[in-house]
This record gives sequence, structure tokens and C-alpha cells, in this order.
Amino acid sequence: MARSNMAIIAVETDTVQLTRLSRSLALLGYQPAEANSAEQAMKLIRGTVFERAAVAAELTWVGQTLIRRLRRLPSMETVIAIGPPDDPEMEAEARTSGADAYLVRPVSVESLAKALLARAWARPAVASHGLDSPSTEGDRMKR
Repeated sequence: MARSNMAIIAVETDTVQLTRLSRSLALLGYQPAEANSAEQAMKLIRGTVFERAAVAAELTWVGQTLIRRLRRLPSMETVIAIGPPDDPEMEAEARTSGADAYLVRPVSVESLAKALLARAWARPAVASHGLDSPSTEGDRMKR
């Protein structure tokens, strides 16, 4: 299987949102693999080892399988759920399914960068020193 430290899977059901997400990830230096459904994402995962994922939170409602499946992968370090603002039930469901962060649409490059970095800072060696993840007032990113 292919493996890249900068490989990330981006999953959005809306083509415009997927394009926006992929461009933002590319600006951060990632090489996003795109999928517009849970099924397509799983096909991509069979051929590539991903350590990170940015996933439409809505896909957790369809059988609640994609975030959970991604979280179960041994290589998966970070799963970011992306969803609509002001939907605490969807955010709670995404987090229960294993999302490390929940970002609201439209997602800014800055909020993506912070969510990806926050997970790196939250690793046990750092977390034990009391460091916490960054957040912004403009984007709701909760741990």
C-alpha cells in the first residue's frame, strides 16, 4: 500500500464543498485524495494508507459507518468532521463516532490548520504537560 505523511482523505458529498476543502488542504501542503461518498472513500482507503481525514459530518447519519470505520484504522491519527453551523446534535454524533474536531462550513484554511495541528499537540507526550489545542472565535473547533 502507498503511504504518504501528507496524504489526507477529503470526503464531502457536495462537489463544490469537496473542491473547496481539497484546495484548502493543498494550500496547507497536503495531497488530498477526494471522495464524494462513504463507498468511494472506502475504495480509496483500500489502496492507500491515510493518517488524516476530513469528512462531511452528514455521512455519520448514513449508517454511522464512515467516521467509525476511519477511526478504527490503525494508521488513522486525525479525523476532522465538517458540518453545518448551529447543529449541536450533528456535532455530538460526529464526536461520538470518533471525530477529533468539528469544523463548520465554510471551512477556512486557518481552522483546518489549527484542527490538524491541535491533534498533533494532543498526543499523550504533549497532553500530559497540560497543553491544550488552539481555537478561534470565528470558527467553532472544539476538542
